[in-house]
Amino acid sequence: TPLIRSLLPPAGRLVGWAVLVVLIFFSNGMFLGETTVYCQRYFGLYGFLSALMVFCLMVSGDRGPASILSGIVLRAVGLMSLSLYLIHPLVMAMVQSFADYYFDRHLSGGFLFVATLACSLPPTAFTYTHIEKRFTLRYGDRSIAGGGPGKPSGEGGKTR
Repeated sequence: TPLIRSLLPPAGRLVGWAVLVVLIFFSNGMFLGETTVYCQRYFGLYGFLSALMVFCLMVSGDRGPASILSGIVLRAVGLMSLSLYLIHPLVMAMVQSFADYYFDRHLSGGFLFVATLACSLPPTAFTYTHIEKRFTLRYGDRSIAGGGPGKPSGEGGKTR
């Protein structure tokens, strides 16, 4: 109906912003000063909220949370996410050691998050460019669905 089609995008944007805030700030207790990882404890709820977020992005179109999530900075971080995932624990330990040794201060919460992210991006970009991207370009997609070595996915063995 026309009424539902006219109300769905603004409602999707509003709900999308709310879900995005919950997913970012309350997926773990870091911003609350706790060590609990809520997205692991309440994985069903966070799975539902993630699906709701995808639905809200679809119905809100190019406005709302989709405009921020499709920005060039977050797309670049998304491309390098594997390297960032692998490097961030080492960088976090180094940032923590640096703060403990030079400032006699134990970092936690949002400041540790921002410092770790800022210090992780240069080595992440380096490893993405010189290791991950070269490996993918050289060997291509060798997923299980590919059906054989050196064959990209979809060109593999035929099924009847």
